[in-house]
Amino acid sequence: MQNIISTMLVGMSMLTCPTLFAQQILSPKDDTVRWDYKRIENRVRSETVTLGGHFISYGGKSFLWVQDGVDRQYHFKANSLKGDWRDSRKAGEMVYKVTCNGEEGTLKLIRRGRNFLVEVDFLQANKRTPHLILLITSINKV
Repeated sequence: MQNIISTMLVGMSMLTCPTLFAQQILSPKDDTVRWDYKRIENRVRSETVTLGGHFISYGGKSFLWVQDGVDRQYHFKANSLKGDWRDSRKAGEMVYKVTCNGEEGTLKLIRRGRNFLVEVDFLQANKRTPHLILLITSINKV
């Protein structure tokens, strides 16, 4: 009986945090990685929105953001990088200066503890521009 309960608890924890069990070694700096999400935090409006999609990082050279149910894609070009995160199983962070549709901002790929995040920040003092955090549910090498 104890083994059955232990197995159920492990199984339930895998459902709540799928990124924790990503065993394949991914190098966010070098690999093409797909980052899936189901929720977005909007820091400008202090709200969390249930909206899914995926984000693809192409070895840190460029990025593509696709939202589910919307016929729109955002392409980001990396201009510079701060950080060197080569093992997705370990905590890490890389901060890119990027350009999207002629606007400059930052894009961060992050792992803190069990959580993976993609942070898109184009805040400017004179505009109501986005500062979004994609709450990642899984990552996979493409």
